Amino acid sequence: MSGDSGETLYIDFPGISADNRADIGELAYALDRHLVVGRVLVVNAAYDTELIKRAYAFGEELCATHVVFSHMDELIHWGKLWEFVLGQRLQPFS
Repeated sequence: MSGDSGETLYIDFPGISADNRADIGELAYALDRHLVVGRVLVVNAAYDTELIKRAYAFGEELCATHVVFSHMDELIHWGKLWEFVLGQRLQPFS
């Protein structure tokens, strides 16, 4: 997110449950109220593929623009991530 001065500002909101519609609505409102345009979804790469898909759907609801995979060191085979890195709307954050 860039402020009026063109500087990048990072905001870390507490994690919320993807099943809690009220929390999702509050978070979406807070992001919009603060004019956050760049939104990064952080996903635990060690999660099962179905959980990662759910996380992506959650990120789409919040208009995420980028993704970061954490816990990469816990993966033996990281090939399962290719479909998320190459075949989705979210860009890896760098």
